[in-house]
Amino acid sequence: MKEIVYKGKITAIEQEHVQIKNKKKIFEKAFRSPGVRAIIDNGKEILLSKEYRHELGGFDWRLPGGKVFDTLTEYLLHKEKDILPYAEQATIQECKEEIGITVRNPKYFDKTSPGATIEWILYYFVITEFEGKHENQYTEEGEQTRPKWISYETIKAWCMNKTIQEEATAIQLLRYLAQKNP
Repeated sequence: MKEIVYKGKITAIEQEHVQIKNKKKIFEKAFRSPGVRAIIDNGKEILLSKEYRHELGGFDWRLPGGKVFDTLTEYLLHKEKDILPYAEQATIQECKEEIGITVRNPKYFDKTSPGATIEWILYYFVITEFEGKHENQYTEEGEQTRPKWISYETIKAWCMNKTIQEEATAIQLLRYLAQKNP
């Protein structure tokens, strides 16, 4: 039986007591509300944001994105459902707020999660149809983002040298670019 033994604002720890042969074991899993990332592609460059990240104590280059659900409670209400439609809507909303563009026809690309005992799913969408300029941002108080178009070659180099520090995103960008130019 699974039981949540800790709940924070967006994360939880779940324990499961299992019997394996003659031994009782406790398996733990950490999970948090899923996130989205937008690969906004104009045909020769991808739009990245230089963001201040508190946990890094500095700036990082990121894909625009955010949470699918703002709280763990909201996520738990939807956890057993198909999250993809919620992720698509969150992508559209995050692009409007963070980058100031209106997205049309986002295409699901992939999802990632760090491993078996940590669940933080990131949904990636490719966006090639959009309107607006990225100068019209509606960021939350304290958010510091500077969007900029970056060439495919520079992105590949940044993924490899850890200029893009979010490793799941670096891997997804490399996969995306490999599909564009096999």
